[in-house]
Amino acid sequence: MKPILTIGVTTHNERGNIQKLLDGLALLDDRRFEIILFDDASTDGTNTLITQHPVSKRAHFQSHLAETNFGSPSVGRQYIADHAQAPYVTFVDGDDLVQPEALTALASRLTPGFDIIVTPFMNGRRREFPRVIDPNRAITSHTITRILSGIGGKIYNRDALRLHTQDSVKGRSEDVRLNMRILLGGFDRVQLIDVSPFYLIAASRKSTLSKNILLPEIAARVENYQALKERHGVDDTYLKNLHRNLLKVVRDDPSLTEAQRLTLRKALNDIMPFKLRTIVHLVQDVAKIGGIPGRVRNTIASAQGRPIQHICLSARRDPAAPPLANTLYAEPDEAETLAFLATCHATDTVVITPNSVIRAFSPAVREQLTRLPLLHMASGQLAFILQDSDVLAHLDFVDTYKVSRILCLSDMDMSFHRQMGIHDLTQIRRPVATRATNGYSPATNRFVTYVGRIDFHAKGAERLVPVARLMQERGLGRLRIFTTDGPNSPDLPAFLALLDEAGVSDGVEIIYNVTDKPALYSEASVVLLPSKKESFGNVILEAFSFGVPVMATSYAPGPAEVIRHGEDGFLLDEFSAEAVVALLESLTPEKRAKLSRAAFARHHDYSMEQYLASLETIAADTALAFEGKNRVRAFPKLRAVEALTMQPVSTFLTQRYRIRERVLAFKILLAERVLPWRALKALRWIKRRRG
Repeated sequence: MKPILTIGVTTHNERGNIQKLLDGLALLDDRRFEIILFDDASTDGTNTLITQHPVSKRAHFQSHLAETNFGSPSVGRQYIADHAQAPYVTFVDGDDLVQPEALTALASRLTPGFDIIVTPFMNGRRREFPRVIDPNRAITSHTITRILSGIGGKIYNRDALRLHTQDSVKGRSEDVRLNMRILLGGFDRVQLIDVSPFYLIAASRKSTLSKNILLPEIAARVENYQALKERHGVDDTYLKNLHRNLLKVVRDDPSLTEAQRLTLRKALNDIMPFKLRTIVHLVQDVAKIGGIPGRVRNTIASAQGRPIQHICLSARRDPAAPPLANTLYAEPDEAETLAFLATCHATDTVVITPNSVIRAFSPAVREQLTRLPLLHMASGQLAFILQDSDVLAHLDFVDTYKVSRILCLSDMDMSFHRQMGIHDLTQIRRPVATRATNGYSPATNRFVTYVGRIDFHAKGAERLVPVARLMQERGLGRLRIFTTDGPNSPDLPAFLALLDEAGVSDGVEIIYNVTDKPALYSEASVVLLPSKKESFGNVILEAFSFGVPVMATSYAPGPAEVIRHGEDGFLLDEFSAEAVVALLESLTPEKRAKLSRAAFARHHDYSMEQYLASLETIAADTALAFEGKNRVRAFPKLRAVEALTMQPVSTFLTQRYRIRERVLAFKILLAERVLPWRALKALRWIKRRRG
């Protein structure tokens, strides 16, 4: 009875590991198995241990002890293939193990007609085998990585090995090159069998130093994979995994300088064929009225048909709003969202998250998002985040939230980031939908207008009240206000009360929840923007696109970035009623027409095309430079915040809320209910003294 399977063992200096492997091989049936061992000139006594082991005396065992070290297992494997008598061969490294019962069971199932038979193997406690197998097609995008990677658990056609085992490259990845050569040589009859693993890797002992990365070999491997890709219709899954693993090696290698790390990473990126494929835009609720949702909606709509796909990922979906094209909703469709993100790879997908929007997603979605390159868009200026947001109080988030690059919208905000110790910054211009013609006319554009939410703290909406009153007194007509009556106008009741108190309710026209841009701007003569804090100001560009000049504060970063004082609008150091009305009175029809022409021309500098082109360029550069991990802090460390979180709760409560004094007062209150009147007199005296 001829053996069905040859077990080929290659060793070099494995004296500490080879004993258990030989013990397992000794349990195999002589009639079914043939064992050929090739020792690559070991110097630690491995060859002596082999010759003294009982298995070496068995008829089905033969060994070749090389006198010269060849430095590559391919030489030993070629020897084994050339001398094998069985039609199938499996290779075992000298530091690994076999399970005799599982190997015997597998041998009974082997039938002729296959070139590579793939079975599971154990890597420590982890079982390695493709999760998805097409019964009609063995080589797929789901199986190609397992087919190409390693020799563990693989059975080879002996004839294929004899032709393709010899490897001219010395170094790592001999297994991958062997599998590639066999497939490219036309030996592509692959079978995947889900059986009990016979191959066991006790522990990984391979080096992770970048000196083992041979760039010419990687380039050849990529070229060969492209041929396999065209032949078998597989995707880039294998190359993406390879790229990620190589970048991790470069990132974690302590022997490299930063300059060497950068050079090697660039070389690997240049070899790989990847291109940016997808940009994912995060938003809390894409249906809401506001700057971020509106910009994302416009971006997704304008990017239709571009080579790079733009996808909106909304944390929530408004049931009353219709679903949007190219938009995923993490709630309630988390499974669909996770399935999409699982197809994204760090080399072809970049995520843009405005401010701290990423916190709105579930932990499962955030885990998938953060493995991709993140671009943090500082849509709210950093000064606003420090003063008015509670995000910095969540130290767990602040300390763990890392990105690859920060996008700023103004020079002022970039300077402030740098003063806070954050330097990985890129400036980008926000977009506006450009218009071909300017319909502004001093005769028809008659209303001084405010567009925005009613918010006193940031938007400075209370400043509109004295402006409206002085306009009424000077006969300048009514102030028109477009706003919302929802939660994003928190000071609307107080604002209406101020109008009544000032007696100018009739001098102000308030129109709610308008999103149609022509309705907002087609009759506006000047737009007022009294914001105390404004990271950019979408209203400015929208107004400019209709040729409407804007009056804004000079110290809000956004307006100062866009408006050219006296040319297409005005920047006021003090947004007072007197200053605003004086400017309005100075604007003759000729001056307004001139301002309008300049404003309309200015809005073309902020076209959606320039925004998309800039965004795609930045995203592509970020994906290429991505090391497999986001490393840039998006928010600064604040010593005061950290100090507050480190002190005992009792100390914080005592300092903040005067807990001790209040507890004493409470005790006195209780005592007053039970003590005699003489004691009460003294206690009340103490109470007055402490008050």
